[in-house]
Amino acid sequence: MAIIKSLSDQVYEYVFHRIKIGKIAVGDKIDEAELIKELGISRTPIREALIQMTSDNLLENVPRKGFFVKSVDEVAYVRFASVYREFKDVNTFMDELKKFLR
Repeated sequence: MAIIKSLSDQVYEYVFHRIKIGKIAVGDKIDEAELIKELGISRTPIREALIQMTSDNLLENVPRKGFFVKSVDEVAYVRFASVYREFKDVNTFMDELKKFLR
């Protein structure tokens, strides 16, 4: 059965991928207008994704300024924590962590 993701989930993955590959750098402001233009969608799912990313500690929401990418250490910690939660034993976790860090 195919899993259908919401637009905000797809935006989340898109922005996260761009951060991960370095297209959006640490400290950069997320340009909502550019995302609207690039993705051809309304502002609402973009805002929902950015708010969720803030909740997940990947971004910082500065009032009246916008959303900014947090430091590499903070992003790495969040990734580490998300990978850790998925595994019950330490050996499996360590194997997956090694793959993840490559």
